[in-house]
Formats: sequence, structure tokens, C-alpha cells
Amino acid sequence: MDSQSLIDSKAWSELLKTYPEIIQRTIKYLEDRIPETSSGEKKELQEWKHILESMSLQRLKKFLESDSERSTRLRQSLPFWPALKDSERAKLKKLKSEQDQVYE
Repeated sequence: MDSQSLIDSKAWSELLKTYPEIIQRTIKYLEDRIPETSSGEKKELQEWKHILESMSLQRLKKFLESDSERSTRLRQSLPFWPALKDSERAKLKKLKSEQDQVYE
């Protein structure tokens, strides 16, 4: 599962490079979502919010594609999906398909 999440993270990185405004929309989503969540999920979402507010796009890309324990853990709860527009979801699907072909 983690090897797939690592492959997918490359697609997410490319999507965020193409549409950096996703990051601000995701932060807004997290601000709205955090007060409504249980304590375990809240901690993960707060950690994501801090990452998105403090990391440059280049640093975020390295983080998403890292095999560190923290990156591996947080890739299991990527918060971007709810903030995507339909066109961005289509682009992500295409990028994931391209990444899958590279690693076949």
C-alpha cells in the first residue's frame, strides 16, 4: 500500500505544482473541518494544516515524496481531495495513470 501511496504522491506533487491554489483551498477546508472532528483525526488534520502553512511548494513536494516515517504516515490522510475542482480531479486521475505506467 505504501509503495502505491508513494507513486500517487508524485502525481499529487505535480498537481500542486500546476495548481498551487489548491493549497490555500485545502487550508480553508482544514480550518472548517478541524472543529468538527474527533481528537485522533483532529491531530492529523492540524499537522497537515501546519505543514501546508509553513512549507514552500518545493519543500512540500520533497515531503510528499519522502520515505520518512512521518511522510508515510501522513500520506495515508492526504487532505487535498475535498478542495479539488472537477477539472483538477480529472488532471489528478490522468497524472496517476501516467505514474502507474512509469512504475509498471
